[in-house]
Amino acid sequence: MTTRTSTPQIGMALALAALLTVTTIGRSTEARAEMEKQTDQVALMGQFIDLMSGYLAVSKEWMAMIHDDDQFAYLVIEGIAEVYKENGKPMAAVSEFEALLPRFSHRPALQRAIRFKLRDLHKDHGRSEDALEQLHALIEEVAE
Repeated sequence: MTTRTSTPQIGMALALAALLTVTTIGRSTEARAEMEKQTDQVALMGQFIDLMSGYLAVSKEWMAMIHDDDQFAYLVIEGIAEVYKENGKPMAAVSEFEALLPRFSHRPALQRAIRFKLRDLHKDHGRSEDALEQLHALIEEVAE
C-alpha cells in the first residue's frame, strides 16, 4: 500500500532531521537513538493524520452520494452487478437490469447508468453485438 505524505509533513521531517543532526553532536549513542525514534514517531503520526483525512473525505463523499438519488441509484446498480458476479452468475444481472429500464423511463440518467452497466456485462462476456446495441440506444437517446 502506498502512503501519501503531504508537503508540510516532509518539511517537518526535514526540520526534525536537521534538528536531530545538530542536537546529537556530542550526545551518547542512546540519546541519538532516542531522538531518531521520536523523529520516526512524528513521521508515523503525520502518516496517520493523512490516512484519517482521506477516510473522512471518503466518508463525506459517501454521505453526499447517499443523499443524491441518481448517485445512490448508481451505487445500487454497481452493487447488484457485484453480487451476481460474486455468486458466479454475472450475466444473471442482465435480466434484472432489463426489467428495471422501463421503470425508470422518467429518469434518463438512471436509464443511462443501467444501459452502460449492461454494456459492461455484455462486453466482458464476449457479447459485443449486445454491448453495441446498448451503446447505440444511449447515443440515440442523446441525439433526440
